[in-house]
Amino acid sequence: VRGILPSRALYVGVDVGTQSVKALVYNSDSHNVVGRGQRTYDINPSDDTRCKEQDPEMWIQNLKEAVTEAVMCLDSDQIRGISISGQQHGFVPIDSDGKVIRPCKLWCDTVSSKEGRELGMVPAYTATKMLWLKRNEPENFAELAKCMLPHDYINFWLTGKWTMEAGDASGTGLLDVEAKEWNYDLIDKLGFRSYLPELQDPNRYIAPIRPEVAKMLGFPATVEVAAGSGDNMMAALGSGAVEEEKFVVSLGTSGTIFCSTKTQVEDELISNFCDALGRNLPLVCTQNCAAVPEEIRRMFNLSRTEITSLAQLEPIDCEGLAFIPYLTGERTPNEPESSGVMYGMRPGFHSRPGLLYRAALQGATFSIFEGYLRMAKSGLEVKELILVGGGAKNTLWRKIIADLFNAKVSTLQESESAALGAALQAAAIGEGYDVRDYIQKFPPEARAGEGISPAQNSTLAIRKAFLRWKAIRDMMQWESIEDVVEKETGRNEEEESTHALVDNFLETVENLKV
Repeated sequence: VRGILPSRALYVGVDVGTQSVKALVYNSDSHNVVGRGQRTYDINPSDDTRCKEQDPEMWIQNLKEAVTEAVMCLDSDQIRGISISGQQHGFVPIDSDGKVIRPCKLWCDTVSSKEGRELGMVPAYTATKMLWLKRNEPENFAELAKCMLPHDYINFWLTGKWTMEAGDASGTGLLDVEAKEWNYDLIDKLGFRSYLPELQDPNRYIAPIRPEVAKMLGFPATVEVAAGSGDNMMAALGSGAVEEEKFVVSLGTSGTIFCSTKTQVEDELISNFCDALGRNLPLVCTQNCAAVPEEIRRMFNLSRTEITSLAQLEPIDCEGLAFIPYLTGERTPNEPESSGVMYGMRPGFHSRPGLLYRAALQGATFSIFEGYLRMAKSGLEVKELILVGGGAKNTLWRKIIADLFNAKVSTLQESESAALGAALQAAAIGEGYDVRDYIQKFPPEARAGEGISPAQNSTLAIRKAFLRWKAIRDMMQWESIEDVVEKETGRNEEEESTHALVDNFLETVENLKV
């Protein structure tokens, strides 16, 4: 026992993200968060801008520190369960001894664009990364025994058990989402069957924590580990989005909009994921979100408060300036070779940080809104919009979203919705509830005073700005450097062939003269 605060039962939720690991401790008696910890980290440096990798052992080290911080002032003997939320799609290759073979290729890694085109899926999906490894690193692929997603790897470290559940597995590209089972036709075609485990029931604990890990974290040996899921699935739980027509917009490294439904949505730009409840989670994910305005903020070396205040003074139409935010390529639409574009620059614009920042905020939001329109066309219409993620703290961004979607938006008392969702899953199972029933009975609280309603005039103005942005974006054409080089090489070969023909003709003429 290390702590000083007693409790009936405590449950730990951990979100292992792209930029940080966050841990929360949830009290099942008071139904609030009583402890928290966080550690930040970076993506591995690389000369290839398409390459985005991290070392899984780094996640473990940072998780240990974040969890230790979260439970520091609590009675750790009261901890009953733990659940993990993890960044989706990442490919953690494991050998037959349970060791990591190479760094994890993250969701935002696009080196597998070619494989994605062949499989008819975006390069974020795990299947494309597995196929890339098979073709490009055959020596590493030969050692492959188990494919794990980031949260599966943490579960493996916690319990020694190799499992997946349908929510995160639906981001591999290898799941039959409707049946909630592996798509063995595709899996066998690729030769991947032996690398995938059985799917776990999301309403049950998967195993007790390993004794050595419990000791390391200061947990009792009786702690159980829940199935966990991907970060979007856990964010849905942590924001209370377990009913239809309750939409969540996540403003993080990536931008997402999703809702829980009973049925799938038929649209190529909408990811038909499973949620963490055995239902569906149609989702649109953009690759570039909070990092886009951050680029502008860092360029001017201003605080978020300072640059937001300046942006609030700028007009909604940004005087014609449009920011296409594809700084790291884009997955919705599937343009992995695309890049960011600032269109409509005029004299003096470069010295107006507020204007550029507003254009960046709106560009990132327009990208999400375009995906939402596809969802609305399929019959999913927003009635309630919940904002989560770091970007939700920005008052101007909340206003932009309320006006653009023409809907009231709210934020949550607990901003770390994915970590909270993980804690709620662990608590529900530990307290003997179905997870969905538990969250409906004890829903996450909205943050008082931060709800924003749309203004009719602003909605009209920002939707006009969106239409202009979309028209500009639709004019853009991106192609890979490899394709350009191939075309230039072909052109050079054609030119060389033409020159050779001319030389041969001239030689023939000279021969005739002789």
